[in-house]
Amino acid sequence: MSEPSRPALDQRTPLRVLLVEDVEDDALLLLRALRQGGYEPQWRRVDSKAELGAALDAQAWDVVFCDYAMPRLSGPAAVAVIRNRRPDLPVIMVSGEVGEEYAVAAMRAGASDFVMKSRLSRLIPALQRELQEAETRVARRQAETALRETQERYRHLVEQLPVGVAVTDATGQVTNANPAALAILGSPSEEATCQFNVLTLPNLRTGGISEAFARVLRGGPAERTEDWYTSFWGKRSRLRFEVVPLRDAAQDVCGTISIIQDLTERLETETARRESEEQLRALVNSIEGVVWEADPWTVAFLFVSSQAAELLGYPAQRWLDEPTFWYEHVHPEDREAALSACRDATAALRNHTSEYRMCGADGRVVWVRAIVSVVSEDGRAVRLRGILLDVTAQREAEAALRRSQDELRTLNRELERRVAERTAQFEAANRELEAFSYSVSHDLLAPLRTIDGFVRMVLEDDPGLAGATRDRLDRVLAAARRMGALIDHLLELSRMVRTELRRAQVDLSALVRTIAADLQQAEPTRRVAFAIGEGIVALADPTLVRVVLENLLGNAWKYTGRRRRRDAAARLCRARRRRRFRHGARRSTLCRLPAFARHRGVRRQRRRPDHDAAHRAAPRRPHLGRQRPRAGRGVLLHAGAGLDRRIAAGAT
Repeated sequence: MSEPSRPALDQRTPLRVLLVEDVEDDALLLLRALRQGGYEPQWRRVDSKAELGAALDAQAWDVVFCDYAMPRLSGPAAVAVIRNRRPDLPVIMVSGEVGEEYAVAAMRAGASDFVMKSRLSRLIPALQRELQEAETRVARRQAETALRETQERYRHLVEQLPVGVAVTDATGQVTNANPAALAILGSPSEEATCQFNVLTLPNLRTGGISEAFARVLRGGPAERTEDWYTSFWGKRSRLRFEVVPLRDAAQDVCGTISIIQDLTERLETETARRESEEQLRALVNSIEGVVWEADPWTVAFLFVSSQAAELLGYPAQRWLDEPTFWYEHVHPEDREAALSACRDATAALRNHTSEYRMCGADGRVVWVRAIVSVVSEDGRAVRLRGILLDVTAQREAEAALRRSQDELRTLNRELERRVAERTAQFEAANRELEAFSYSVSHDLLAPLRTIDGFVRMVLEDDPGLAGATRDRLDRVLAAARRMGALIDHLLELSRMVRTELRRAQVDLSALVRTIAADLQQAEPTRRVAFAIGEGIVALADPTLVRVVLENLLGNAWKYTGRRRRRDAAARLCRARRRRRFRHGARRSTLCRLPAFARHRGVRRQRRRPDHDAAHRAAPRRPHLGRQRPRAGRGVLLHAGAGLDRRIAAGAT
């Protein structure tokens, strides 16, 4: 018999073949039969369990030909290994054993077909049938896998939806519901929800939702309904149901699927938004200025507050209706400058502030301050927002202030001129005073020295002069000495007037203590108690303040010593309220005090006698340093020259 013709090599179908065979010759015969059947096998032969496992893991195979009886591995054991690793891989048992029981055992082991080695002519039809069935199994398995994946994605999608999804059967009984539907309906679990019937549930019937489900189940079109719903837990919500009919193969309605949305939060948000808009509108309209929004390039207003009508007198709607309203109502002298400044700042995305004039409906000119914010997106200006403030009153006030400042400068110049004149007069007076001082020191002191000298000569040359004559000469000599002392005091006063103040920290306590010691040393027989506070310091000219204190204490010492009285007392203490000296004496002494005393920043004032009766009845306070002296009990001295302490000296 002639050998059947073989297909050309390029016409053969590639086939990946795994041979589980212990006899190499049988394997070659099987490969020859495959080539004759139009296949080009890519094969590998194994004869042990380990080699079989390695081959299955190494690559994918199209078919496995397995011998039934082998020394190292039996056919059923090999089939078990293959089914465990590759369930869909076709396995054809090829054996030389004869008997129906072998074929049955092979099929039970999981082989796809059984072919005798002596009848290899059945190999190609069996192979083609198994390859086709394998493709069918793979396609079916892939379809099942895809179906499971689709169902899983659908289930996951439905569970993740923010809206509720519920499915009912033809009787209205809920069969499935996602977690969002459970939360919206207030159900504790899906099992509890599946006990709901949308046609009989009281909470749905009262809102008219059940009627919508009934119409759809009777064959009506999809419906959308919205009403209030109260859950079993007492939560009241605004729900929207979109009910869609489910139809079977015969296009009969077999149930519904409904989309459930909870509109409560949306309604609350819209209510809050409306309230917020009303509050914002009221706030904007209460601002003393025009709040506005405009196009960044044309400056056409997109929004203006109600204050716009008060600023220029034009209705707010006209600001919006006329695209060139702003440009046309800026004062002609400020128009181009204001527009150029606005465009330059807008191009640079820079917030800016400017002031210019606008023309009102009644012809008045209004100064406005524009505070502008540039709103940008992706580096480009998209809006201008700002506020227009009426600064006319401020501008007028500034103009009035400038006029006042000009007048003040004029007055200052006039005052400086007058001060210069008075300074010149003062300097002339000083020069005259210096000339007078020189005249006093030269013209008056010379005759006094002559009188004093000649009187002394007479007394020395004639020591035996009679008592009356000698007494008269002594009086002349004493008068000359007093006149010399008076001239010395005048010269000292003129020097003080010309002396510049030198402020320094002066310890008044130590200074008063020194003056008191000098007074007591001059009259050691007098009994006077001095109470001098410690640490009383003042910022003053040391020389001048010493003169002030010597005059104050010297006057108190001198005038209280002319009459017999009890022991006198003097006190020096701090003052908390006003910066001044306080000097007190008995009323009988006060009546004899001369009402003088001007001294370089010090002025002494006498209390008026008509206040004596009113102040005599006032209770005496225990702290002399904190009280005002009562009328008839002393004189009040206001001290300058930088002194910041108060001295109270009283004789009791």
